[in-house]
Amino acid sequence: MSRILLNQNDNNIYLEVDNCWYRYDTTSHPLGEGAMGIVYHGFRCDNNEQVAIKLIRPEFWNNIHIRNRCKLEGTIRLNHPNIIRMIG
Repeated sequence: MSRILLNQNDNNIYLEVDNCWYRYDTTSHPLGEGAMGIVYHGFRCDNNEQVAIKLIRPEFWNNIHIRNRCKLEGTIRLNHPNIIRMIG
């Protein structure tokens, strides 16, 4: 289960995934964009580890097929130095 927290005192959006909090700045430029999503530079809150946060484009929020595909991507566990670690 994931949660999102918005803080009116800063520009960050906070995301909880697997009992760990991550954040990204809503005013930052995306690292990249694809057909279904946008990737932002983010940080793990407890140790400031850099992460990439992929968000589904707003026009797909209600598309169950795309949401399920993104959930599936989050379950893939690949371990390679040139592949970003996915967190479901």
